[in-house]
Amino acid sequence: LARLTAGAAVVTKSGTASPRLVGAPTDFPPEIVRVNSMETQLDLLLCGAEGFETNPCRDNVFILQGDTNVLAHPSLVSPHPELSEKKPVVSIDRVGDLVLAALPSGEVRPGMEALQSEGIEVLHVEVGDRAYLVATKELDHYGSTPWQIGAWLPMEDTMDAMHRLRHGALIGLAIAVLAVLLAIVLGRLFARPIRRVAAESTKISGLDLAQVTPLPSSQISELDEQARAFNAMLSGLRSFERYVPRRLVSRLIASHANDEMASEERELTVMFTDIVGFTAMSERLPAAEVARFLNQHFSLLAGCVEAEEGTIDKYIGDALMAFWGAPDRQDDHALRACRAALAIAGAMAADNAARMAEGLPAARIRVGIHSGPVVVGNIGAPGRINYTIVGDTVNTCQRLEALCRDFDQGEAATILVSEAVAEAVGGVLAVEPVGSYSVKGRSEEVQAFRLIGG
Repeated sequence: LARLTAGAAVVTKSGTASPRLVGAPTDFPPEIVRVNSMETQLDLLLCGAEGFETNPCRDNVFILQGDTNVLAHPSLVSPHPELSEKKPVVSIDRVGDLVLAALPSGEVRPGMEALQSEGIEVLHVEVGDRAYLVATKELDHYGSTPWQIGAWLPMEDTMDAMHRLRHGALIGLAIAVLAVLLAIVLGRLFARPIRRVAAESTKISGLDLAQVTPLPSSQISELDEQARAFNAMLSGLRSFERYVPRRLVSRLIASHANDEMASEERELTVMFTDIVGFTAMSERLPAAEVARFLNQHFSLLAGCVEAEEGTIDKYIGDALMAFWGAPDRQDDHALRACRAALAIAGAMAADNAARMAEGLPAARIRVGIHSGPVVVGNIGAPGRINYTIVGDTVNTCQRLEALCRDFDQGEAATILVSEAVAEAVGGVLAVEPVGSYSVKGRSEEVQAFRLIGG
């Protein structure tokens, strides 16, 4: 429609060599109106309008002078009886265009405010049972009476275009919705393994390695590489867990400080255990059987120690060394150690019953418990450091465990505690004094007590 504003009209006389422009300046651009005088035809062209010959509006365009006089129309290309040099216009009801004839009765088409702002008026015109859209634009540069240049189209043609536009919009909307849904699906596909990594990593942060599930492989290379790295880390941590106490590692993680485990003197309770007759037993059994027996034995002991929140320092041959009161402070460390010793005695008795039912000999242990000051913390070379305890209290506890030989009555566990331990648990657990004894490495005698139970 914007291009229609450049239109103009000419009137020719049959056989005239040169057409004469009517109602326009003498310098009107020749590319706007072209006349083929040889054929006495008038072609209404548009500035720069490529493909006009196939334009659906080419037979429906017109130029009016005022509201009722036709200056240019496809039907005026052929001689018209009412057209002359003196009368270069024809009434709109005389050009044989029923749509143009009904233009005065047309109604403004609603919803065309954008076109109206550009000076283009769109009317709804009905001819019989058919409806048409007529678009016009007023030109006031060619005389005292304004011109109107316009074109009309059947309503069904415009509706087809609108339907195509609507269908295109719906298809575009559908594609956009599908793209959003696809993005959501892909996002969830990527997010699911990431959430799983986060969940399993949370378990690792709590050192709950037994509950951590290895990640499955993925067809996405980045996620597959992540899964393989995570599983390798999990395998390494599970191997590491076998050599370092879990509570100790938890404390190290929670501390976030390098000097948190610096060596210091602290009051602790120490426990030593030893298997009665292990040397003779190991000589009779194959090495694999000895290893299997020790692994089962230490599993029983470790469960009882950890149940009372004790720290297993090390395994020494068939002996176990554990302590209470570090790394976390425990005011009742002596009571915890004694409860663990009694639990060990009960576990050994139950295990012996099972062993004898299988025709295996019963196993018996000696347990020594002592409380006193020790040096606790990171001790060792820079390349290999152990969180451990050292001091006279440790040595005395080991001697106390060895003293159990003199009080072995064939029980599953013989338990001796020092005077410091007896005083700490005397009001809760039953202890029985067995005398004072000289032990290697101490100038003073050690008062020993048998731990009986609750």
